[in-house]
Amino acid sequence: MSEENNLHMLIVDDSPMVLSFATHVLKRLGIPILTADNGRDGLEKMQSLEPDILITDLMMPEMDGFELIKRVRADDRFARTHIIVMTALEQVEDKVRALQLGANDYTVKPLDANEFSARVQAGIREMRLKRDLMQALDSLDRELKLVAHLQRRLLPKTLPQSDLFQTAACYLPWRRAGGDYYDCFTDARGRLVAAIADVSGHGASAAVLMGMFRALLKHLVVEGDSASDLMVRLNSALLENIGDDSDFITAFLAFVDPDAGRLNYCAAGHGGMVLLGPEKGQMEFLPAGGTVLGSFEGPWPDATTSFAKGTFLVLYTDGLLEAEGENGEQFGRRRLEEILRAFDPADHPQALVDRLERSVKSFVRNQDLGDDLTIFVLKLL
Repeated sequence: MSEENNLHMLIVDDSPMVLSFATHVLKRLGIPILTADNGRDGLEKMQSLEPDILITDLMMPEMDGFELIKRVRADDRFARTHIIVMTALEQVEDKVRALQLGANDYTVKPLDANEFSARVQAGIREMRLKRDLMQALDSLDRELKLVAHLQRRLLPKTLPQSDLFQTAACYLPWRRAGGDYYDCFTDARGRLVAAIADVSGHGASAAVLMGMFRALLKHLVVEGDSASDLMVRLNSALLENIGDDSDFITAFLAFVDPDAGRLNYCAAGHGGMVLLGPEKGQMEFLPAGGTVLGSFEGPWPDATTSFAKGTFLVLYTDGLLEAEGENGEQFGRRRLEEILRAFDPADHPQALVDRLERSVKSFVRNQDLGDDLTIFVLKLL
């Protein structure tokens, strides 16, 4: 399609008189006009010159207008081409067939100069609006790609590993920017922190809120004496910054003590996280805890549990369970349990992350994930 200010037009008709008349009527519009005297010649010019507007007769030698429209619409390059057919007044079935094949409009022969010009000008306006819309969408897409790039930079570049624990993760954003977040780090008090969060919604606003959550977590973690205390502090800060917006965050936070084999955790509307092992098939789902962050005051109760060697802490966002297959069925808790129960706790966390990722991708096949998907796994050695 033309990238210039002016569009380009192709008129196809086997009558030299019609071509001459149409060209004369339309030349005052200031748009470059090409002509062809049959469908085959018209298709060749379409492929080489890519005009924005195609005006074609239907009854022509070598290739008629129906076949021309069919072939033009079969080419992705011409998906937005505006097609106007020229047909006799009584040929209603021909008009319907042309429109069904992909024509946008029709004009009646013999051509009336005013009506013909008006229909072409309407097509020109539509094409320019489409072009402006596509330029705006392209600009928005570039902005979202930039936001997504910046968002990924906020996620951990590497995860901590030691003689006491191993970690692994995967992050699959939905389309461009998303609102999932995960992290694992040692805070200023020497505590190992594991976190996962999911911002409501998608796109740039979700990515911005995710960045806000990350910044607040890094700033406030040292003040939290427990997972519950930290969650309360995070919620207060979010309420100040989000205000009356409808956005919210679900989150799961844990302080991990590998030496003592202890896990202090708290969930804010983010339940179903898993302690897996140390024996094969041994599994415990952790409760959802309090409500979501950024909307209400607490409380957010926490819990402390033993974290034996060989046990996995499995964290994920709802994009895992809510991923939809081709029939609309969700991946669901049952499939997750089957995978976890069959997993050998002697393996590395990366093996579990890879297995879950492959299973979800196989389940959705060519479908859109529908949401961001994040998995984080920590294994105590």
